[in-house]
Amino acid sequence: PSASSGLQDKVGLITGATGGVGRVLTPMFVRAGAKVVLVSRHHDRLEDLAAMNGIPDTHCLLKDADLTDPGQSRDLVAEVISCFGRLDVVVNLIGSYARGKIASTTDDVWREQLEANLFSVFHVLREAVPHMTDGGVIINSGNSEPVEGRGGQLAYAVSKAGVHTLTRSLALELKP
Repeated sequence: PSASSGLQDKVGLITGATGGVGRVLTPMFVRAGAKVVLVSRHHDRLEDLAAMNGIPDTHCLLKDADLTDPGQSRDLVAEVISCFGRLDVVVNLIGSYARGKIASTTDDVWREQLEANLFSVFHVLREAVPHMTDGGVIINSGNSEPVEGRGGQLAYAVSKAGVHTLTRSLALELKP
């Protein structure tokens, strides 16, 4: 995003903000004039990210949250609206990766991948969408490999394919 990207005075929620893509997007949003809500399970990393990019407190909200918990997603979006009065952009970068073939994928790994990669995105969007203005933007992170399938990463592939389907279905649901 650049200053001419239309982000001036917009509010962007970035989940998984301390990961590689989040560390790149955050300063881009700030330079474009957006206020940012940065979310991660690691508050110390959020503080480092904000300090490293010189983001003023008035333009930033740092939240450590477990977005697999629907209550924390609800509280997060409520706090965004309380602090900034609006929500314009949601960037879901949150996720987890686990390798494993079907015979070695435990129920716990299966559940963790679905919760981290799919349920968390669903929880955030369910809370955020009713507050987003016309012209709001949703970006859900994924890659194309899970849609095609790939051996040795069953739970991850299924969870990310779910994010792709969620994204396509939500686009149709929200289409004017």
